[in-house]
Amino acid sequence: MKQMSDIGSRRKKVTFTLLGCLVAAGFLITANAEEKPKSKETSAKKPTVNAISKTIAPAEQTKAKVSKPIFYPALTAREQTLEVALKMNTDADFVESTLQDVITYYSDRHKVPIVIQTKDLENNLGITPEEPIDAHFSEISLSDALLQILDPLDLTFIVDRGLIQVLSKETAARTFKTRVYPVADLCIIDEDYLVLGASIQNANLGDWKPVRLSTTLSNPKSEHGQKGSGGRGYFNVQGALGGGLGGGLGGGGGSLAEYTNEPGGTISVVQQSHALVISQTWHAHNAIVELLTQLRQAQQDSE
Repeated sequence: MKQMSDIGSRRKKVTFTLLGCLVAAGFLITANAEEKPKSKETSAKKPTVNAISKTIAPAEQTKAKVSKPIFYPALTAREQTLEVALKMNTDADFVESTLQDVITYYSDRHKVPIVIQTKDLENNLGITPEEPIDAHFSEISLSDALLQILDPLDLTFIVDRGLIQVLSKETAARTFKTRVYPVADLCIIDEDYLVLGASIQNANLGDWKPVRLSTTLSNPKSEHGQKGSGGRGYFNVQGALGGGLGGGLGGGGGSLAEYTNEPGGTISVVQQSHALVISQTWHAHNAIVELLTQLRQAQQDSE
Protein backbone atom coordinates (compact mmCIF):
# COMPACT_ATOMS: atom_id res chain seq x y z
CA MET A 1 0.00 0.00 0.00
CA LYS A 2 2.83 2.34 0.84
CA GLN A 3 4.34 1.68 -2.56
CA MET A 4 1.06 2.48 -4.28
CA SER A 5 0.78 5.71 -2.29
CA ASP A 6 4.28 6.75 -3.36
CA ILE A 7 3.42 6.10 -6.98
CA GLY A 8 0.23 8.23 -6.67
CA SER A 9 2.07 11.11 -5.09
CA ARG A 10 4.71 11.00 -7.82
CA ARG A 11 2.01 11.12 -10.48
CA LYS A 12 0.45 14.15 -8.79
CA LYS A 13 3.84 15.87 -8.70
CA VAL A 14 4.40 15.17 -12.40
CA THR A 15 0.91 16.38 -13.20
CA PHE A 16 1.39 19.63 -11.27
CA THR A 17 4.80 20.10 -12.85
CA LEU A 18 3.32 19.68 -16.34
CA LEU A 19 0.49 22.07 -15.54
CA GLY A 20 3.00 24.62 -14.28
CA CYS A 21 5.03 24.33 -17.43
CA LEU A 22 1.93 24.72 -19.60
CA VAL A 23 0.80 27.80 -17.70
CA ALA A 24 4.27 29.34 -17.95
CA ALA A 25 4.38 28.57 -21.65
CA GLY A 26 0.95 30.19 -22.06
CA PHE A 27 2.17 33.38 -20.43
CA LEU A 28 5.22 33.42 -22.69
CA ILE A 29 3.12 32.91 -25.82
CA THR A 30 0.72 35.67 -24.78
CA ALA A 31 3.57 38.02 -23.99
CA ASN A 32 5.21 37.38 -27.36
CA ALA A 33 1.91 37.83 -29.17
CA GLU A 34 1.45 41.21 -27.48
CA GLU A 35 5.00 42.26 -28.19
CA LYS A 36 4.86 41.57 -31.94
CA PRO A 37 2.00 43.98 -32.78
CA LYS A 38 3.70 46.64 -30.68
CA SER A 39 6.94 46.21 -32.57
CA LYS A 40 5.08 46.32 -35.89
CA GLU A 41 3.14 49.38 -34.78
CA THR A 42 6.34 51.09 -33.68
CA SER A 43 8.09 50.35 -36.95
CA ALA A 44 5.08 51.56 -38.92
CA LYS A 45 5.29 54.91 -37.21
CA LYS A 46 8.86 55.45 -38.41
CA PRO A 47 8.78 56.63 -42.05
CA THR A 48 11.65 55.45 -44.17
CA VAL A 49 13.83 57.73 -46.26
CA ASN A 50 12.20 56.38 -49.44
CA ALA A 51 8.72 57.11 -48.08
CA ILE A 52 9.74 60.68 -47.27
CA SER A 53 11.29 61.22 -50.69
CA LYS A 54 8.20 59.81 -52.41
CA THR A 55 6.04 62.24 -50.45
CA ILE A 56 8.15 65.28 -51.26
CA ALA A 57 9.14 64.47 -54.83
CA PRO A 58 5.74 65.00 -56.51
CA ALA A 59 5.41 68.48 -55.01
CA GLU A 60 8.86 69.41 -56.28
CA GLN A 61 8.08 67.97 -59.70
CA THR A 62 4.88 70.00 -59.85
CA LYS A 63 6.83 73.17 -59.15
CA ALA A 64 9.33 72.29 -61.84
CA LYS A 65 6.57 71.73 -64.41
CA VAL A 66 4.99 75.17 -63.93
CA SER A 67 5.61 76.95 -67.21
CA LYS A 68 5.51 80.61 -68.09
CA PRO A 69 2.40 81.92 -69.84
CA ILE A 70 2.50 81.89 -73.62
CA PHE A 71 1.30 85.48 -73.56
CA TYR A 72 0.47 88.36 -71.23
CA PRO A 73 -1.92 89.19 -69.72
CA ALA A 74 -2.51 85.52 -68.92
CA LEU A 75 -6.05 84.15 -69.13
CA THR A 76 -8.20 84.59 -66.05
CA ALA A 77 -9.67 81.55 -64.31
CA ARG A 78 -13.03 82.29 -65.93
CA GLU A 79 -11.48 82.61 -69.39
CA GLN A 80 -9.65 79.31 -68.88
CA THR A 81 -12.97 77.64 -68.01
CA LEU A 82 -14.52 78.94 -71.23
CA GLU A 83 -11.53 77.81 -73.30
CA VAL A 84 -11.76 74.30 -71.84
CA ALA A 85 -15.50 74.13 -72.53
CA LEU A 86 -14.98 75.15 -76.16
CA LYS A 87 -12.67 72.14 -76.63
CA MET A 88 -15.14 69.64 -75.17
CA ASN A 89 -16.93 67.26 -77.55
CA THR A 90 -20.59 67.86 -78.35
CA ASP A 91 -23.22 67.00 -80.95
CA ALA A 92 -26.26 68.46 -82.69
CA ASP A 93 -29.62 67.22 -83.90
CA PHE A 94 -31.59 70.36 -84.67
CA VAL A 95 -34.56 70.53 -87.05
CA GLU A 96 -36.14 73.95 -87.56
CA SER A 97 -34.87 75.05 -84.16
CA THR A 98 -34.34 78.73 -83.49
CA LEU A 99 -30.86 80.15 -83.08
CA GLN A 100 -31.79 81.15 -79.53
CA ASP A 101 -32.87 77.58 -78.67
CA VAL A 102 -29.63 76.18 -80.08
CA ILE A 103 -27.46 78.60 -78.12
CA THR A 104 -29.47 77.96 -74.94
CA TYR A 105 -29.03 74.20 -75.44
CA TYR A 106 -25.23 74.46 -75.67
CA SER A 107 -25.04 76.94 -72.82
CA ASP A 108 -27.00 74.62 -70.52
CA ARG A 109 -25.27 71.46 -71.66
CA HIS A 110 -21.73 72.79 -71.22
CA LYS A 111 -22.58 75.06 -68.28
CA VAL A 112 -20.99 78.18 -69.78
CA PRO A 113 -22.50 81.60 -70.56
CA ILE A 114 -23.19 81.95 -74.29
CA VAL A 115 -25.05 85.10 -75.28
CA ILE A 116 -26.36 86.45 -78.59
CA GLN A 117 -25.61 90.09 -79.34
CA THR A 118 -29.11 90.72 -80.65
CA LYS A 119 -28.67 94.37 -81.64
CA ASP A 120 -25.50 93.58 -83.56
CA LEU A 121 -27.30 90.87 -85.55
CA GLU A 122 -30.22 93.18 -86.32
CA ASN A 123 -28.11 96.23 -87.21
CA ASN A 124 -25.46 94.49 -89.31
CA LEU A 125 -27.31 91.53 -90.82
CA GLY A 126 -31.01 92.16 -90.34
CA ILE A 127 -31.57 88.83 -88.59
CA THR A 128 -32.91 87.91 -85.16
CA PRO A 129 -32.32 85.11 -82.63
CA GLU A 130 -35.42 83.43 -84.11
CA GLU A 131 -33.47 82.46 -87.24
CA PRO A 132 -34.19 78.76 -88.03
CA ILE A 133 -31.35 76.27 -87.64
CA ASP A 134 -30.97 72.77 -89.10
CA ALA A 135 -27.83 70.92 -88.03
CA HIS A 136 -26.81 67.30 -87.52
CA PHE A 137 -23.35 66.16 -86.39
CA SER A 138 -21.63 64.41 -83.51
CA GLU A 139 -18.29 64.10 -81.74
CA ILE A 140 -16.90 67.51 -82.63
CA SER A 141 -15.71 70.26 -80.32
CA LEU A 142 -18.13 72.89 -79.06
CA SER A 143 -16.00 75.49 -80.86
CA ASP A 144 -16.35 73.70 -84.20
CA ALA A 145 -20.05 73.10 -83.60
CA LEU A 146 -20.70 76.80 -83.05
CA LEU A 147 -18.69 77.75 -86.13
CA GLN A 148 -20.52 75.13 -88.21
CA ILE A 149 -23.88 76.54 -87.15
CA LEU A 150 -23.03 80.23 -87.22
CA ASP A 151 -20.95 80.45 -90.40
CA PRO A 152 -23.86 80.15 -92.91
CA LEU A 153 -25.51 83.11 -91.18
CA ASP A 154 -22.33 85.20 -91.47
CA LEU A 155 -21.98 84.97 -87.68
CA THR A 156 -19.18 83.84 -85.41
CA PHE A 157 -18.32 83.89 -81.73
CA ILE A 158 -15.58 85.33 -79.54
CA VAL A 159 -14.63 85.12 -75.88
CA ASP A 160 -14.83 88.59 -74.39
CA ARG A 161 -15.68 90.05 -70.97
CA GLY A 162 -16.09 86.60 -69.45
CA LEU A 163 -18.69 85.49 -72.00
CA ILE A 164 -18.90 83.51 -75.21
CA GLN A 165 -20.52 86.10 -77.46
CA VAL A 166 -22.35 85.33 -80.70
CA LEU A 167 -22.04 88.26 -83.10
CA SER A 168 -21.55 89.20 -86.74
CA LYS A 169 -18.24 88.45 -88.43
CA GLU A 170 -17.95 92.14 -89.24
CA THR A 171 -18.06 93.14 -85.58
CA ALA A 172 -15.74 90.31 -84.56
CA ALA A 173 -13.20 91.50 -87.14
CA ARG A 174 -13.17 94.93 -85.47
CA THR A 175 -12.81 93.60 -81.91
CA PHE A 176 -9.11 93.55 -81.04
CA LYS A 177 -7.11 92.41 -78.05
CA THR A 178 -3.47 93.33 -77.41
CA ARG A 179 -1.19 90.63 -76.05
CA VAL A 180 2.52 90.42 -75.31
CA TYR A 181 4.17 87.20 -76.51
CA PRO A 182 7.58 86.36 -74.95
CA VAL A 183 9.69 84.82 -77.72
CA ALA A 184 13.24 84.86 -76.33
CA ASP A 185 13.40 81.07 -76.77
CA LEU A 186 12.73 81.44 -80.50
CA CYS A 187 14.89 84.49 -81.22
CA ILE A 188 18.63 85.08 -80.75
CA ILE A 189 19.57 88.00 -82.99
CA ASP A 190 17.61 90.97 -84.35
CA GLU A 191 16.78 89.27 -87.61
CA ASP A 192 15.13 86.36 -85.77
CA TYR A 193 12.46 88.69 -84.44
CA LEU A 194 11.84 90.02 -87.93
CA VAL A 195 11.55 86.57 -89.44
CA LEU A 196 9.22 85.39 -86.68
CA GLY A 197 6.99 88.45 -87.01
CA ALA A 198 6.89 88.13 -90.78
CA SER A 199 6.07 84.43 -90.44
CA ILE A 200 3.07 85.25 -88.28
CA GLN A 201 1.84 87.82 -90.77
CA ASN A 202 2.43 85.56 -93.77
CA ALA A 203 0.65 82.60 -92.18
CA ASN A 204 -2.69 84.23 -93.02
CA LEU A 205 -3.84 84.11 -89.40
CA GLY A 206 -5.65 87.45 -89.58
CA ASP A 207 -5.89 90.80 -91.35
CA TRP A 208 -3.05 93.27 -90.79
CA LYS A 209 -2.90 97.03 -91.19
CA PRO A 210 -0.76 98.20 -94.13
CA VAL A 211 2.27 100.36 -93.32
CA ARG A 212 2.10 103.99 -94.41
CA LEU A 213 5.52 105.28 -93.37
CA SER A 214 8.70 103.77 -92.01
CA THR A 215 11.24 105.90 -90.16
CA THR A 216 14.76 104.53 -89.84
CA LEU A 217 16.27 104.84 -86.39
CA SER A 218 19.87 105.86 -85.73
CA ASN A 219 22.92 103.57 -85.56
CA PRO A 220 21.52 100.35 -86.94
CA LYS A 221 24.49 98.15 -86.00
CA SER A 222 23.46 97.34 -82.44
CA GLU A 223 24.01 93.75 -81.48
CA HIS A 224 21.27 91.40 -80.30
CA GLY A 225 18.96 94.15 -79.09
CA GLN A 226 20.96 94.92 -75.95
CA LYS A 227 19.85 97.68 -73.61
CA GLY A 228 20.90 101.11 -74.84
CA SER A 229 23.10 99.68 -77.59
CA GLY A 230 23.66 101.68 -80.75
CA GLY A 231 21.62 104.64 -79.57
CA ARG A 232 18.28 102.96 -80.33
CA GLY A 233 16.82 103.70 -76.93
CA TYR A 234 15.73 101.48 -74.08
CA PHE A 235 13.04 99.49 -75.87
CA ASN A 236 14.56 99.04 -79.33
CA VAL A 237 11.03 99.19 -80.69
CA GLN A 238 10.52 97.67 -84.12
CA GLY A 239 7.18 98.03 -85.85
CA ALA A 240 5.26 96.84 -88.87
CA LEU A 241 7.16 93.76 -89.89
CA GLY A 242 5.71 93.56 -93.35
CA GLY A 243 7.09 96.85 -94.62
CA GLY A 244 8.68 98.62 -91.67
CA LEU A 245 10.74 96.02 -89.91
CA GLY A 246 11.18 93.79 -92.91
CA GLY A 247 13.00 96.55 -94.76
CA GLY A 248 14.42 98.14 -91.63
CA LEU A 249 17.10 95.88 -90.23
CA GLY A 250 17.57 94.14 -93.53
CA GLY A 251 18.46 97.46 -95.13
CA GLY A 252 20.78 98.54 -92.38
CA GLY A 253 18.55 100.08 -89.73
CA GLY A 254 15.74 99.56 -87.31
CA SER A 255 12.45 101.18 -88.11
CA LEU A 256 9.48 102.66 -86.34
CA ALA A 257 6.45 102.30 -88.59
CA GLU A 258 3.20 104.19 -88.85
CA TYR A 259 0.09 102.30 -89.85
CA THR A 260 -2.74 103.39 -92.10
CA ASN A 261 -6.23 103.91 -90.73
CA GLU A 262 -7.48 100.79 -92.46
CA PRO A 263 -8.80 97.96 -90.28
CA GLY A 264 -6.47 95.19 -89.25
CA GLY A 265 -4.07 94.02 -86.58
CA THR A 266 -0.60 95.29 -85.75
CA ILE A 267 2.58 93.57 -84.66
CA SER A 268 5.70 95.11 -83.13
CA VAL A 269 8.94 93.81 -81.71
CA VAL A 270 10.12 95.01 -78.30
CA GLN A 271 13.56 93.47 -78.21
CA GLN A 272 14.39 94.80 -74.76
CA SER A 273 11.58 92.60 -73.42
CA HIS A 274 12.32 89.84 -75.95
CA ALA A 275 8.68 89.94 -76.98
CA LEU A 276 6.20 90.55 -79.76
CA VAL A 277 3.34 92.95 -79.06
CA ILE A 278 0.37 91.87 -81.16
CA SER A 279 -3.04 93.46 -81.52
CA GLN A 280 -5.46 91.07 -83.21
CA THR A 281 -8.87 89.44 -83.02
CA TRP A 282 -9.70 86.60 -80.64
CA HIS A 283 -9.61 83.99 -83.39
CA ALA A 284 -6.31 85.34 -84.75
CA HIS A 285 -4.70 85.20 -81.29
CA ASN A 286 -5.75 81.56 -80.95
CA ALA A 287 -4.14 80.79 -84.30
CA ILE A 288 -0.95 82.65 -83.26
CA VAL A 289 -0.73 80.60 -80.05
CA GLU A 290 -1.06 77.42 -82.11
CA LEU A 291 1.65 78.55 -84.54
CA LEU A 292 4.10 79.44 -81.75
CA THR A 293 3.40 76.10 -80.07
CA GLN A 294 4.20 74.27 -83.30
CA LEU A 295 7.40 76.28 -83.80
CA ARG A 296 8.56 75.42 -80.27
CA GLN A 297 7.77 71.76 -80.85
CA ALA A 298 9.73 71.82 -84.11
CA GLN A 299 12.63 73.45 -82.27
CA GLN A 300 12.64 70.70 -79.61
CA ASP A 301 12.46 67.96 -82.23
CA SER A 302 15.48 69.38 -84.04
CA GLU A 303 17.68 69.47 -80.92
